[in-house]
Amino acid sequence: MKRIVVLVLLLSASACSSANDPVPEASPVQRDSIDATLERHAERLMAIDGIQGIAVGETEAGDPCLLILATVPADDLAGVVGDSLDGWPIRIESGDEIRPLD
Repeated sequence: MKRIVVLVLLLSASACSSANDPVPEASPVQRDSIDATLERHAERLMAIDGIQGIAVGETEAGDPCLLILATVPADDLAGVVGDSLDGWPIRIESGDEIRPLD
C-alpha cells in the first residue's frame, strides 16, 4: 500500500513541476524566399507539358505567389503542381502560347 501512495505522490509531483515549467514559444517556420523557391523548382516545372512560364505573381488578395503560365486549362495542372510549393501559394493562369513579337 505504501508503494502505491509513494508512486501516486511522485507522479503528482512530476505533473505539477512540468505544469510550472515555462512552455517554449513556438518559433515561426522559416521558409525560403519566393525567389529561391522559384529558382529551385523552375527546371522541374518548365519540363511539365502545358507550362510555358513561371514567375512571381500575386494572389487575388495581393499576397505573393508563384504564377504558372500555361497553355492548358488550370484544372489540368492543379493535380500535377499542387496548391503550393515550399509554403508559397500557386496561381495558374491559362492562355494562348507565348510567342515573340515579329
